[in-house]
Amino acid sequence: MNSKSAGSSTKIRLIEPYPYRFTVRCGSRDGGKTVGSVLHERMPGRPMERWQNLAEAGRICLNTFPVRPDQSVTRGDEITIDVPRVVEPAVPDDVRIVDESADYLAAYKPAPMPVHRGGRYHHNSLQAILEARTGRRLKIIHRLDVVTTGLVLFGKTKGFTAYAQRAFAQEQAEKHYEAMVAGEPGWEQTECSLAVRRNKGIRFTADQSGEGKPARTVFQVLEKNGDTAKVRAQPVTGRTHQIRVHLQALGHPVVDDPLYGPHPPESGTPGSLNRPISLCHIRLKLDDRLSWEI
Repeated sequence: MNSKSAGSSTKIRLIEPYPYRFTVRCGSRDGGKTVGSVLHERMPGRPMERWQNLAEAGRICLNTFPVRPDQSVTRGDEITIDVPRVVEPAVPDDVRIVDESADYLAAYKPAPMPVHRGGRYHHNSLQAILEARTGRRLKIIHRLDVVTTGLVLFGKTKGFTAYAQRAFAQEQAEKHYEAMVAGEPGWEQTECSLAVRRNKGIRFTADQSGEGKPARTVFQVLEKNGDTAKVRAQPVTGRTHQIRVHLQALGHPVVDDPLYGPHPPESGTPGSLNRPISLCHIRLKLDDRLSWEI
């Protein structure tokens, strides 16, 4: 690993290319699909041509046997992929430990950076970087989107991890975000309680039919700037992309959000999906004793 300056001040973290093998396990919803479609659904940022080339090279196996991308799968099957040269995306070299004890570690995550290993990221995730830095295993308590900056809390002990995860699951943890949104809201404070459901691939949507997962976010306007406004978002629940989806539903999406923002034609391009957006997790309160802020 090495760091390199990008522009005049920002440093990025680079990983030398390396070989990697990973396995995708097929669930009940994958039955009848092809190997190629399963891989494309799990990793939508990769073109189908990628899987075709790896299969032709004998690097994709279904239950240990080389397979074509158009081969059907059933529940319980395992797809193994050998990638000879992984070029891991660079990430900002700006991870900071905000607070640490024998039980937990609170850190600042820059964007774009995933919280945990997966997809194209094995060494350049927040968890991997912090584990390499501290020399110990860290347990994930909650997550932030790749493109979101802010506070992330990890557990060091089973007892604290279980306690913190329970606080999040029971909606007891208090989370505050700040976002720059398009337009000036006609309200000073409001909330959105539309359910959130997966729409397609990595996209989610605010659901009017009640088929999605219950979600609730409270919003407050902090500043109005003509064409934009700064708002504080307090998600009561913790659904994927919840704040971004609810702001879109309210008609004031995050200004530079490639998935839910005011310029949807730009969304879907591989580069745009990994750009930082104007959404930051600034404060986390776990209980009366434990709170963190940046």
